[in-house]
Amino acid sequence: MHVACANSILFYLVPTQLPFLMNDLGVASPTMIGLAIGTTPVLMTICSLNYNRLRRGLTSDRIFAISFAAMAVGNLLLALASHWALVILGTAVIGVGMGFFLPNIVLTTMATSPESRRGSVASGLTSTTFLGQFLSPLIFYPVFDHFDGATTFLLGAACLAIIAVLMSKSSSR
Repeated sequence: MHVACANSILFYLVPTQLPFLMNDLGVASPTMIGLAIGTTPVLMTICSLNYNRLRRGLTSDRIFAISFAAMAVGNLLLALASHWALVILGTAVIGVGMGFFLPNIVLTTMATSPESRRGSVASGLTSTTFLGQFLSPLIFYPVFDHFDGATTFLLGAACLAIIAVLMSKSSSR
């Protein structure tokens, strides 16, 4: 459940901080900002629909590691973005990571929970996800305000990369 909360905190950097980053890049068009944010759920949908193909050859821990690594790369691309096209690429890569993360966290959580506890486990998973959504702007807006958008997304990339490495180490045990 901690993984779901951390993921949500880091994922919500896109909808809460990306508009500010794009303004820093000189992109103020609500349409362009909306397209950039909207790219993520489009790729999430496509990848979620293809989760079973990925699942056939990998453990759930390996999928978590790949998901967090993809989200780290996406955040790194956003941190390095100097043009709208790189922003789109970054949000697309984040969408790929999230698209594999979400079905994986649900499947793994439910499969490892006793049937009698699945209702409370599902509510805990949902609650921690929403808690992360709430906490994300509280945690990252001060970072953005004190530094800038690039630094904020770079910090997000670093956190995601650390989680990816930790997940990778747990999958190799």
